[in-house]
Amino acid sequence: MEILLPPASELTENPITTLPSGRTLSREVRGVVQSGTLLIVINNDEYRAKAGDEFCFDGTLPHFYRNYTAEPLTATLLISNGGL
Repeated sequence: MEILLPPASELTENPITTLPSGRTLSREVRGVVQSGTLLIVINNDEYRAKAGDEFCFDGTLPHFYRNYTAEPLTATLLISNGGL
């Protein structure tokens, strides 16, 4: 999935997939920043990734993405669900 964030914007959608049993699927989020600087907030901890940087984290944790700069941001995300 590609995300495009204009300057001074954020992406806060963070759906967590839950099975009918109530069990939550584990999700690993991997990504790479193509251009700009991405601020990733995970459990209220901030991480910055600039163009060329790769990142990986547990996608079941509360998180969002922010472009706090004056430049557009492009990043590619790969979100994988764990086993059922």
